[in-house]
This record gives sequence, C-alpha cells and structure tokens, in this order.
Amino acid sequence: MWIHTFGAYFGLALSLTMRRQKDIDTKNEGSSYNSDIFAMIGTIFLWLFWPSFNGAMATGDDQHRAVINTVLSLTGSCIFSFAASSLMCPENKFSMVHVQNASLAGGVAVGAIADLMIQPFGALLIGSLAGLLSTAGYVYISPFLQRKIGLHDTCGVHNLHGMPGVMAGFIGVIMAAIATEDQYGNSLYQQYPARAPPENSSLLRDIRDEMLSIEPGQGRTGQEQALYQLAALFTTIGIAVVGGAVTGVVLRIPFFGKVPNEFLFDDSNLWEVPENEEKDQTNVDGSTHRNGTGGNTATAGIEMSQGKRD
Repeated sequence: MWIHTFGAYFGLALSLTMRRQKDIDTKNEGSSYNSDIFAMIGTIFLWLFWPSFNGAMATGDDQHRAVINTVLSLTGSCIFSFAASSLMCPENKFSMVHVQNASLAGGVAVGAIADLMIQPFGALLIGSLAGLLSTAGYVYISPFLQRKIGLHDTCGVHNLHGMPGVMAGFIGVIMAAIATEDQYGNSLYQQYPARAPPENSSLLRDIRDEMLSIEPGQGRTGQEQALYQLAALFTTIGIAVVGGAVTGVVLRIPFFGKVPNEFLFDDSNLWEVPENEEKDQTNVDGSTHRNGTGGNTATAGIEMSQGKRD
C-alpha cells in the first residue's frame, strides 16, 4: 500500500504542479504497435513475479497465503481488464494500454492484505474489482481529470497504482477491524504487533508459552487497529501530495531549465537516439528517396552530374 500509493500521488502532485499553462498537442505523445507488443514482455514478467514481491517480507504460512492470494487476485484483474476493455472501447475491441496495465491492478490491490485470510473468493473479487476500476480509470477518469484540473498523467499511474493502492488501504482497514484470535490464533499478534497484550500481563505470558516470538504490544482492539490503518493511509497520501507539490515548485525554478515544447516526449534532447528514418521523395531524374545524410549525399551527386552534363 505504501509503495504504490505514495509513489502514485507523489508523481501526480508533481505533474500537476509542473503542468504547462496550456495543453501542448504533440504527435510524440503515444506509442506504436511494435512498442506496445514489446512492452507486453514487461507486463508478463511483472505478472509472474508479483507474487514473490508481495510475499517477500512474509514468513511461513503467511508467505504461502501471500503468494496464493496474489496469483488469484492477478487472475481476476487480468480477466476483468480484458472484459472491461472490450466493453468500454469503441467497436468493442481490446486496448493494449488496458491489457498492459489494468491486468496488473490485482497485484496492487491485494498487496496490503495478501498475507491475511481473505479466502480465495476474496482474492478473486478484489482483483476483479481492481481490474475493472483500473480500466475505467484509463477510459473515463484520466481524461476527466485532464480536462477539469489539467492533470496530465502520461503513464496512467493513478489508474494502476493510485486507485488500486487506495483500494488496498481501505480493504486493509476492514480486515484489521474483523481480524480475531479465533481466526488467526496467536499469529494475529505477528500480523498486528500492537494488538498483542502489554508487557508483564498474564495473557502475554500465556501467548509466549505457545509462541515465544510474540513481543509485548499495546493491547489494541480490532477497531482501534483499523483506525490506525486508516490514519496511515491518509498520512501516506498527505506526505506524498505535499512532497510532490514541493518538488514540482522547486523544479520550476529557472535554474533547473525547462524542456522546450518541441522536445516534449522526445528523447533526442537529452539522449543519443537513432536517426529518424523519414523518407522524402524528390523529383530529380525520377523519384529519389532521401534518408538522413546518405540521401542528401546521393541527391548532391545527381545534381553534380547534371551540372557536368550541362
């Protein structure tokens, strides 16, 4: 929850702060079909390794649950992202943007509660809702935010990381409120260490007789723990938004420079890139193709030979 939510809203606040006074319409913003196909390789790798990402910090049975719940949630988001893309797009066709991103939303939405006992149907439901929400974000929410407040979310981080991350936070609040010792046993105090009995209490001694690794806690109730989870979610969003906005204000200082409009979404301003293979046709003794320097040389040679003939 912290990684996705913080990163998303930090970046969105930064983007909103650094936006241009008026939208710049450029042909460079977008992708080609070939680049979309290659980007799917990254999506496949993320889909395969997301369970290990969610389960990396867990141990024992918690880790097994995290992996299984993540796989099921990713499955739900994958199925629903395809279905929603077909339903929401013109002519009922699939969009590569939706398939590349929304199919991973289940991994984000289940991240905060992957190692909890949400049950297989719960993991599938969470992933399905996340896939639907993420696809709707690309189709409806992102264009709406750009029209109304000028938020230019070029990569759709709000749809893949922001909204599913907040969704994970709220589900985490619910799970914290309903978690009981009857359901989790003494491992409840590993999931929520602050719910463990305070030090020197007889209840803590009884628990440590069965599970020595349990540390003294604060004796919170489920409802109190849920409120702390909720506070942590809003604190994360608040720090992210303020931090992103401040960073954006700093980067607007002329000292740091500004990308010219003609170089927006163009790597050639800062990176070495292959020359564009644009072919221009000229009518010199027929049709001649000019491609970069080679084309100019060939055209010059033709002109010189014509001059000698004259």
